Amino acid sequence: MFRFMIRLLIRFVIFLVAAGVGLLVAVIALPGLSVTVTSFIIDVAIFAVIRSVISPFILKSAARYARALVGATGLFSTAAALALTTWISSGLTITGIPTWLLATLIIWLVSMLIAFLLPFLILKGLLGAWLRNGLRTRDGNQKNPTSHLI
Repeated sequence: MFRFMIRLLIRFVIFLVAAGVGLLVAVIALPGLSVTVTSFIIDVAIFAVIRSVISPFILKSAARYARALVGATGLFSTAAALALTTWISSGLTITGIPTWLLATLIIWLVSMLIAFLLPFLILKGLLGAWLRNGLRTRDGNQKNPTSHLI
């Protein structure tokens, strides 16, 4: 149970970082999208929580009623979470339909890539440190994991 909670927390932190980077890239790329510095973290948290809550419902509805739209549920949940975040928070403003569409696409694409790549980068860093430094046994002695290759 403890490991499950830790994994869930790690996944949420990765999702939060991915949503933050996606929103930041969209703010930089689109002149019609703005967020205040003071509300950025709050907006990212609101967006991430809303998206993580509504994504399963949108996926289930699409699977039941519109099978062809299952692949687009990430875009739909991003658009819905973005709309609800702008409605809840006064720090995030989006002007114009093209900006709404592009913001949805950019945030979805960037957050998907970050959420996919970040675990691999973390594991690569941990694995690299493990290979460089070796393992410690229970008695405190260091064991080199690559010693059998020499």
